[in-house]
Amino acid sequence: MIVEDDGLIALDIQRRLESWGYEALAVVDSSEEAVKKALLLRPDLILMDIVLRGEKDGIEAVENIKKHVDVPVIYTTAYADASTMERARDTQPEAYIIKPYDFKKMKGFINMALQKGARIKSLKKTNNQCWVLFEKSANGILLLEVITGPEGHVIDFTIEDANPAFQAMIRLNRESLQGERYSQVFPIEEEDILLETMASAALLRKSEQLEYYSEGLKRYYDVMVLSTGKKELTVHFTDITRMKRCEELRRESQLNFRRLMENAGWVFYRISIPDGQLEYMSPHMEQLSGYTVEEILQLPLLLQEIIHPDWQQEMDQKMKDVLEGKEEKTYKYPIITKDGQTRWIEQNHLVVKDDEGNPVAIEAVIRTPEK
Repeated sequence: MIVEDDGLIALDIQRRLESWGYEALAVVDSSEEAVKKALLLRPDLILMDIVLRGEKDGIEAVENIKKHVDVPVIYTTAYADASTMERARDTQPEAYIIKPYDFKKMKGFINMALQKGARIKSLKKTNNQCWVLFEKSANGILLLEVITGPEGHVIDFTIEDANPAFQAMIRLNRESLQGERYSQVFPIEEEDILLETMASAALLRKSEQLEYYSEGLKRYYDVMVLSTGKKELTVHFTDITRMKRCEELRRESQLNFRRLMENAGWVFYRISIPDGQLEYMSPHMEQLSGYTVEEILQLPLLLQEIIHPDWQQEMDQKMKDVLEGKEEKTYKYPIITKDGQTRWIEQNHLVVKDDEGNPVAIEAVIRTPEK
């Protein structure tokens, strides 16, 4: 946008801008009109004459414009007295061009101002996107400034900011967190793994990740500590309490199931696939076969060897069918006990699969069949 009260000079500038590939969105000759057009059109750059018709000059126009629009300005003027230039500097212009104009310099100033303006817009857009992510994230985010002692060791952190999710997590608002020391808000225990991890990330300027249990909140968190500057940390908290509780319930259920099997006089075992590693064997195996759990764990192939020789080939085929999902889940076969007796057993099995449907283990229950 061109602001110039001399019509011939304004026309000359407009033609030169167009010859350089630019478009003049508007040409105005007063401070008041300059403010109106700038707020309406939001130009990429304003060429502003300082001395204009009317009571207000170009500097006052720029002051009013920049209250609402962050736009680069190049001043054009025939007057360069100290007081005027001091007022102009306070508005942070990109350049000054003294009349009569050197249009070669003008073109260079315009190019630089537009490039700088484009970079600033891009940076602001990125910062705005980051701010939206910070504010809207479902995960708690804490921004910290590192406090070091005389020898350079990390002694504490200043809380710069915390997003709404983190505020809700600890039930404190932003005003009660900002500017406070980490140790004042979160009492530090003798061994605090989170504090140690944050200090390590700050000193080494690298990222760290850990699983953290908050005794005060009674919650589990997956924590990512990111070094975002020489003395800055960003800490992300993802609440994994539900997942951890589900894991605990699953382990408890498995333990209760094994206890039930063992109390019922049944044998429970688990073998990983495809390596065939015996992961668990219940104690009742000794009553069933005469072999202790320790003997079987030391000699995993013993489970195959105690199958009656007449049935080993058939049982090998049954195992292949099991992995392919073809075999029935319950079947009977004889084994040779440690003292040489033949004993019939009944086995019920389950193929355990991962999230992609690949078999990862076989869990089986063995018992003496009812007569």
